[in-house]
Amino acid sequence: MDRPLKLWVGVAATSLIVALTTSACATSGAAEAAGAAGAATACSAPGVTPKELKVGLVFPNTGILATVFRSVRSGVEARIGVANATGGIRGRQISIEWRDDESDATKNLTASRDLIENVGVFGILQETSFVSGSAEYLSTKGVPVTGLVTDSTWGKYSNMFTVSNQYADGSNVSTFGLYAKQNGGTRAYLLESTLRASSRTAAAKLEASLKSQGIRIVGTGDYSENSTDPAHVAADIRRSGADVIVGAISGTGLANVVKATRAAGVPIKAAFGPDGYYPSLLPQFGQSIAGMAVYIGFTPFEAHSAALDAYRNAMVQYAPELNPPDQGTAVVGYITADLFLRGLAAAGDCPTRNGFIQSLRAVHNYNADGLLAETVDMATSSIQVNRCYFFVRVNDTATAFEVVPGGRGTDGKQWCGEPIAAE
Repeated sequence: MDRPLKLWVGVAATSLIVALTTSACATSGAAEAAGAAGAATACSAPGVTPKELKVGLVFPNTGILATVFRSVRSGVEARIGVANATGGIRGRQISIEWRDDESDATKNLTASRDLIENVGVFGILQETSFVSGSAEYLSTKGVPVTGLVTDSTWGKYSNMFTVSNQYADGSNVSTFGLYAKQNGGTRAYLLESTLRASSRTAAAKLEASLKSQGIRIVGTGDYSENSTDPAHVAADIRRSGADVIVGAISGTGLANVVKATRAAGVPIKAAFGPDGYYPSLLPQFGQSIAGMAVYIGFTPFEAHSAALDAYRNAMVQYAPELNPPDQGTAVVGYITADLFLRGLAAAGDCPTRNGFIQSLRAVHNYNADGLLAETVDMATSSIQVNRCYFFVRVNDTATAFEVVPGGRGTDGKQWCGEPIAAE
């Protein structure tokens, strides 16, 4: 796979996110505090002892996606570190056992089976693009799962939890079309990687979102980062008459196309996608990508936020190896760890796997202590595309990202559309 997995981190991932204060960083503040004050109970569920609860973590520490995903472990460990420092969950310390799926679905199943059958963990954080390898097995075992969403697998199993699923079947929103329209766009050129099902799914949803706002799709392109010539794509964009470029591809790929399009003198009013929110793009491409935007589901690092400050403090204290801590996959790890802890807190003094699943599914107002772009209903979060996102774009001098005001939310920065019928 070429580098595009950063794409799904950004939403995902691509999307993708939480920061909590050390004192209020409780997954459920009251539940963690109560747990610290009370005596832990002896229970029979896997991974649960009177003083400890084992959780598994699977991610690609090696293989083609290792560079993209490696920082996710730091985010997970930072959130667990904060929880343990404040008394754990209901008096139990949380321990993490991690396994490498080597960027491979078959090995994801091997790693997950090892954690369940040999290590005996209670549940698993799946921070990977290869959860399809183990999803059915984990569902059959009734194992609670939280993690990063990169495909529609997450919407098919009731034991799997996420805060954002852009790939959910039968669900879509007008948000992306709204952004293009408000930037003056009327005709869009859509980029996808046809060999990847997840890219095709994302592209289809973007297309429907654009059409919902009266924006015509005047051209499409199949982009592979290792073989497609951006100049050829730019020439096709010129012929199409498009004034908007939308890319369900990697941020690097979109940046290459935007650069080539600008070099060809094609006037573009907006260019955006779900990936590319990483500082390394700025010195690499410079002002040739000024104005290119990325949509994300968590508070941008450029915003002033007590939750972001708390996230950074936690990272410095419990994951100092990641410097700087403002990295999308680290935040994804932080949020999905927090979500797991929320499920544990809700499951009671003597948690069971089924109790965790039922209790977390009954949480209807999860917002990661205010860091998410919108409050999430865990009863439907795995099967619905979120309505609200932040858009961050490269500033005019290409020295930093800037938040694009959307007019919604308490600070007026969120872009929130409406549900639309999926095509």
